[in-house]
Order: sequence, then C-alpha cells, then structure tokens
Amino acid sequence: MNIQNLRPIKLGQLTTSFSETINIINLEHLVNLIHINLSRNKISTLYHTTFNKMPNLEYINIRHNYLSIIDHIMFDGLIRLKEIDLRNNRLYDTELILPNVTVLV
Repeated sequence: MNIQNLRPIKLGQLTTSFSETINIINLEHLVNLIHINLSRNKISTLYHTTFNKMPNLEYINIRHNYLSIIDHIMFDGLIRLKEIDLRNNRLYDTELILPNVTVLV
C-alpha cells in the first residue's frame, strides 16, 4: 500500500489490514486522523515519530502484528488519545503507562 502521494485531507478513520507492506513513515500527513487501524499488517517496527504529527488521534489499533518493542515516547503529544490496542504482538515489555489512556496488551 503506497500512501506517499496523499495530500492532507479531513479523514476521520484509516483502516488497512492484511497488507503485505505499509509505509508507516508516510502517515505523518494524516493530521486530522481520529482513528487508525493498522491491525494485521505484519508491522515489526514503529518509529518514535510515527504518530507525532497526528494530534487528533483518539484510538490506535496495532494488534496482530510483529511488534516486540513499544516506546512510550511515540505517544507524546497525543493529548486526545483514549485507547491503544496492542494485543497479539510479540512485545517483551508490556508495561506501557499513559495517563487517561486505556492500553490493551
């Protein structure tokens, strides 16, 4: 899935599943995104800047991927964030504590 050429739009929700690959770096242009569902995408790495230009995010679903490490820094600045679903990954450290956010592991 190539979303490199997307222009900023008022998108409330993005869902992508069972993709062979997804370029997570290029999600930064989706500044109005509220819900993002990246489940079942074979994602093994998320960068600390993956979500930092998405201040309106309330819900992040990244379950059923190959993630082994989640750095809490990647959620800094997401003041509207309510829930992160990390279930069914390969996480070593599942102690992710964020104020006012439900974390499912």
